[in-house]
Amino acid sequence: MASPGPALRKSKSDSALHGLSPKASSANVRAGGTIFGLTRAHRSGAVVSGRTDFVDQGKLVKDIDKLTTALGEVKNLFEGFDPRRSPKNKPTFSDLLAGGKAQKEGAEGEADDGDEALREAQERLAERLQAYKYTRRIEPELPPLAPLPSSGLEARKPSQTLVVRNTTPEAIRIWLPANRKERIAAFAEERSYRRRLYQSQRERMVEEAADALKEELVRKEQQAKQAVEGRKLQAKLKSESRDFPAAKWFTLIWAAGFLRQIQQDEKQRKVPVLERVEYLKQNADNLLVKRSKLTAPQMKEAMRMETVVQSPAVSRLFTSYVASMKMKRNIMKAKANAKKVYQALRSWQVAGRVIFALKNVAFQARKLQRFWRACAARLREQRDRLAQRWEKLERHELSQELSKWERPAGQRNSNACLTLEDKISIELTPKAVRLTFLENELRARRYFLLPAIANWEQECLKWNAEYAARLETKRAYQALGQEEGFMEKPEHAFSFPPSRPMHLPPAHPLGEAARGAICSLGCPGRRGDEEILEMWRRCRQDPTGWKKVPRTGAKDFIMKKTKTDRSQAEEKILSLDELLENDKDKDFGDAPDAEARIYGVDDSLMPGGQPPSENEPCPVSLPC
Repeated sequence: MASPGPALRKSKSDSALHGLSPKASSANVRAGGTIFGLTRAHRSGAVVSGRTDFVDQGKLVKDIDKLTTALGEVKNLFEGFDPRRSPKNKPTFSDLLAGGKAQKEGAEGEADDGDEALREAQERLAERLQAYKYTRRIEPELPPLAPLPSSGLEARKPSQTLVVRNTTPEAIRIWLPANRKERIAAFAEERSYRRRLYQSQRERMVEEAADALKEELVRKEQQAKQAVEGRKLQAKLKSESRDFPAAKWFTLIWAAGFLRQIQQDEKQRKVPVLERVEYLKQNADNLLVKRSKLTAPQMKEAMRMETVVQSPAVSRLFTSYVASMKMKRNIMKAKANAKKVYQALRSWQVAGRVIFALKNVAFQARKLQRFWRACAARLREQRDRLAQRWEKLERHELSQELSKWERPAGQRNSNACLTLEDKISIELTPKAVRLTFLENELRARRYFLLPAIANWEQECLKWNAEYAARLETKRAYQALGQEEGFMEKPEHAFSFPPSRPMHLPPAHPLGEAARGAICSLGCPGRRGDEEILEMWRRCRQDPTGWKKVPRTGAKDFIMKKTKTDRSQAEEKILSLDELLENDKDKDFGDAPDAEARIYGVDDSLMPGGQPPSENEPCPVSLPC
């Protein structure tokens, strides 16, 4: 049995690199695993093929020893470094790694290392031969060579298209002497044509190159002429500059004096007139002042006028004159503007009123539209919230009503029947009918609420006046230091403002739904639920049974229509039964106001009626 792995030799060095590197150790482990696998395969009789490369332990140990020695020598060099005794030929790390410095020291032990390496190589060779023998014993004999079985596919034959084409009469006829001669002549003619074409192209290209070269030479010649002329001009200017430029000198002096004169004049124009006059008087002998345009007769007159204007009397007179001129100018402008306005008013006397009236109508229409958009959204939200409450109450009422007529479980038939929820869904008011009824009902409630809103506004005005009087009284008591006496009197007690009437049914408090509280007996939501159920009952009897909003002139229209129907009925010949039926309710119904006054009944004296004014006489005698 082979050993599980090759023998490992430890390094002779006692440094930190003692032993093998991780890479060498892993290679040794793989080699041992391979040999162990071969041993197991031999025992089990399985066939294993392959080749494993082993690590040269002797060479590895020798390299590690060299590296350790080189690192030690480098460390000694760094520790014993002296700049005054620095050697001329400094050994490098590669020399130390190759054993340059320790070559002499290790010459004696080199023979021993060589013998040991030879012995280790022989041992490795023996181990490999032993492993090869084991492998040959395990592997079976190779089978004899035999042809592979046919795959059943036919061999692919080359394409015969070219062969068939070459065997056609046309292909054979090409090689006849006459045809071959024609082909050679055509080829020669084509070649001569190409030669002539290429020759003409080459001649054209040569001519184009010659023309381009000629143009380049002409351009170079012109450039050279310009350069020569420029150099001649520079030489001429240099020769002229050697002479004294007297003309240029006088021109420069004149220009400098002119610029100085302009600067002086501009500076004096920025100075006030009085200071300027004073300056001209003091520097009258200055050449710049003498040549200045400011000393002209007109300027002197202006200076004199400026001196006169500076006097107080003239200044007051001039100020009043300027004010009067400004006033006259403003009056003329105002007259012109008034004339324009008058003409515009005369021209727009009729059409302007019409246009402004139309614009006002359009503005009011837009204002009404903006109001209705905001109001419609709020009314729609109220209607939807009330519709949800309607549906909830309707379901509750229908469930109580239908549960009374539901048969007990023992008396039911075997046939399938509708559930309570299905029955409620059938009896439930349609959504469109519910929304239409609520919309018209709420409109009527808003209309009939208008008198209550008017009374509420009057009560609010009265309450505001009382509250203002209470505040004044309270301030008076506070000023006297008797605030406690003000609070003790009952007439000074605080009163809450009147509540605004609402057209919507009262709702339950928000705390009931939030906290899950039970609805109390005095809850306003109970009254609102009763009002909603009353609406539902009217809608159930008649989907159009909402409260009607009275229209202006509706009574006169009905009376007129009734008279028309009566006249038509009088013209028609009626039977006895029809006559009796028409006269049955003749003495009943709504009595006119004139007939009611005959019997001492007046609408103004009834509860809720409008009392007559003080100037009007009482239509009926009042009871004693």
